[in-house]
Amino acid sequence: MAWFAAALPYISAGVSVASTIGQASAQEQMAEIEAAQLRKQSIADTASSVQDAKQEKRKSEILKSRVTALSAKSGSSGMDVDRIISDIDEQGEYNSLAALYSGQTSASSKRYAADVAVARGKSQKQSGYFDAASTIMGSMDKQWGRKA
Repeated sequence: MAWFAAALPYISAGVSVASTIGQASAQEQMAEIEAAQLRKQSIADTASSVQDAKQEKRKSEILKSRVTALSAKSGSSGMDVDRIISDIDEQGEYNSLAALYSGQTSASSKRYAADVAVARGKSQKQSGYFDAASTIMGSMDKQWGRKA
């Protein structure tokens, strides 16, 4: 039984070290999961922005068709219709590019957040290893009669 009392500080330190390392690894894994989710969201944002851009183009094509039909029915001059269609084309292109830019900006932000999450996880794991080493050193100091 005396051997158990002598071994108890080492057992305690070992359990503490194992727990610290386990927590550090779990934090790193959670950061990797978070990063994976952010990367998926980034892809979804990009795809969504492409669809939004296509929709903006489609809306301008429909509007141009409607203007052409109404001008033919009303007998408007060709120059006025050409100017209006040109304006619709410009606005449609602007709206399309704005939708793409918005999606790309959102996607880029999520990719950056994913990189930050991975770096945070690695840092937490490294910190856990340092904490484990500190526990071991503290245990050794106590056993050898040194003050920590």
